[in-house]
Amino acid sequence: IVQVWALHALALIADCGGQMFRSYVEPSLALILHLLLSVSPSQSDVFQCCGRLLGALIITIGPELQTNTNYISILRSSCL
Repeated sequence: IVQVWALHALALIADCGGQMFRSYVEPSLALILHLLLSVSPSQSDVFQCCGRLLGALIITIGPELQTNTNYISILRSSCL
């Protein structure tokens, strides 16, 4: 239960912080990955909160993903 509330709070902070949260995106992604690999599948609420946090992180870095720089184009094509 503590993990769920901590992830919920972190997602709210990422949502409200916007661009000020950019320096915490990478550690937050590492946390999500760690939780996805270590939490038992029966704890679906943790997975839902990881999804909410991931959505907030995407919104935080969203404007940077919309630029047409060469680096972003390479990243987009590697995801396809």
